[in-house]
Amino acid sequence: WSSDVCSSDLTLSTPRTGVGSCTDSNVTSETLSGGATVTGGLVELSQAVTYPTPTLSATPPTVGTSFGNGGSNVVCPSGISGATCVRNTTTNTWTVTPVTPTTIVTMGNVSVSSGYTLQLASGTYVVNSLTENGSGALGIGSTDVVRIQVAGAGIADNQAAIDLTGGSISNPSLQSDHLQISYGGTALVKMRGNSTASALIYAPNATATLAGGSDLYGAIITKQVTDMGGMHIHYDRPLQRTMQTASNPMMSSFTWKSF
Repeated sequence: WSSDVCSSDLTLSTPRTGVGSCTDSNVTSETLSGGATVTGGLVELSQAVTYPTPTLSATPPTVGTSFGNGGSNVVCPSGISGATCVRNTTTNTWTVTPVTPTTIVTMGNVSVSSGYTLQLASGTYVVNSLTENGSGALGIGSTDVVRIQVAGAGIADNQAAIDLTGGSISNPSLQSDHLQISYGGTALVKMRGNSTASALIYAPNATATLAGGSDLYGAIITKQVTDMGGMHIHYDRPLQRTMQTASNPMMSSFTWKSF
């Protein structure tokens, strides 16, 4: 399904037909509850859509990498390679910068302590997992372009490989392709929005859980999405020009003709 940032219409694209209660023995295209609506109607697809599993640029460690009160303000926490770190003790902000613009930064099971912000400079980051604790937050600068690849090694399906329900994320440019998060596993992806939460999340095999009556600007591609708290997703229309995702070939029309 998709929504338009300039319109209130919401469409649901699916190869299924019918509406009503969805069960294992009776899978319908649409089951609504709690005041949910699909104002733009159903768009019937000729077949199911499959997306390729994202790949990793490097293999990250699985050690704990905690951004909080520990360590010197010029020393990175354990489990980081390819970056320098600075901790601002006034604003409780950790800023991580790749050694060179092309350096792949690897980090372990990243956790941001409550009251702290992890600020990432432009670059590619490969982490094993990413978690915000309490009011911990993830942010990028207004001109930064950040790619985060999540491995999720050892993360069970009922656990979160990506948990951004603390202070959520901050992308002040509101250009969602400036903050891209990809994950190829089947564990959970948890999100919460805010006024500057703008990102592109690509996790085609995962289950996403959205919380909080707030906003996310961009797009989410997951196997399943559950909105638990009235979170609003505003599709970033420029993504139609700047980003492409290859899926399986799909027949859009068919006619019989004789020659």
